[in-house]
Amino acid sequence: ILGTIMISGLQGNFVLLTVGLMGVTEAKAAWMYTIFSLVMGAGGLVVGWISDKVLGPTKIIAITTIVGGVVTGIFVIGHINNVGMYVILICIIGLAIAAISTLIAVILMNAYGSKNFGINFGLIQCGPLVGSFIGPQLAVRTAETFMSIGAVALLMCGGMFLLAGIVLNKEIGKKTF
Repeated sequence: ILGTIMISGLQGNFVLLTVGLMGVTEAKAAWMYTIFSLVMGAGGLVVGWISDKVLGPTKIIAITTIVGGVVTGIFVIGHINNVGMYVILICIIGLAIAAISTLIAVILMNAYGSKNFGINFGLIQCGPLVGSFIGPQLAVRTAETFMSIGAVALLMCGGMFLLAGIVLNKEIGKKTF
């Protein structure tokens, strides 16, 4: 739920956040959102391939969300006002979102199989349901506060996926997580 609070707040208010944080025009902020969206789209292919061939889904999600949380924290704490650094930040966050949205289905399928997959995947979507009420409201308050909460949310999300991978590997006896 914490991760979806950040995702829904960021996606729903991206232009406002970018204008508030970076002081750019709405048109430039819209182009930055295009970059963010492109990274999310292409990132899904990249993290999917890495998951299948190298590390597995929970490790990829954990790595991308922890890196995203650390980078977001550095951005907020350092009061970075550099547009280039901001683009790098949104690319890293976009990759973390791509990892979550692409690989959550793989984790569910590996853990529970195809029986009742629709219901299981539907239950996962309760996170965005809750996050959609909180994230956008936080994002319009103050951009720095939202980004600080977002950094913590990403770090916690990464930690939870690391823990989930360990538990699922022990419980199911597979090393695919």
